[in-house]
Amino acid sequence: MSQNYHLIISGKNIVLNAQGFIDALKYEASPNGSSVSFDEGTPLLDEATDQPTILATVHKGQPIVLDSHAQQPSPKLETTLMEFTRYSGTDALSISISDEGSFSAYHYFRDGKMLRAVTNIGHDVQTEGIAIPYEEMGVDPQLVLTAFCDSWLVLKHLPWTVFHFQKQLQTEAK
Repeated sequence: MSQNYHLIISGKNIVLNAQGFIDALKYEASPNGSSVSFDEGTPLLDEATDQPTILATVHKGQPIVLDSHAQQPSPKLETTLMEFTRYSGTDALSISISDEGSFSAYHYFRDGKMLRAVTNIGHDVQTEGIAIPYEEMGVDPQLVLTAFCDSWLVLKHLPWTVFHFQKQLQTEAK
């Protein structure tokens, strides 16, 4: 069975570490002290335990969270990302990725608004909102990720910190 992941990335104009970004996203999670590779960390995301897990890292000053608990941003997470971009002075990008590495959607937030939503399933691309500067090479989510932060190949090779939730997931859709 295929697993879906949700990658949430802060823009470049911010000074936050991974824990600070997790706090800003209103996840109630704390690090367990271990740093893992992407390949070591993803099985931890997939485990059904009493203490759900997320992974986080920082790349070139951009905090990044990888969560397997929501394929698309829930209304709660959308609101949180809009709030975050309103008060932080930066933007944010969320991307849906399968464990096989296929990218199916992204949502771009800036100035307290979701400015762009793109769903890319096969040859059927659905777009909402205004074009963003990161789409110069097209609306393929992988190209937008590369323009916004870096390539998925580079991000997968970063060290990731394991975080465990303290309470029920804050981003679950009710």
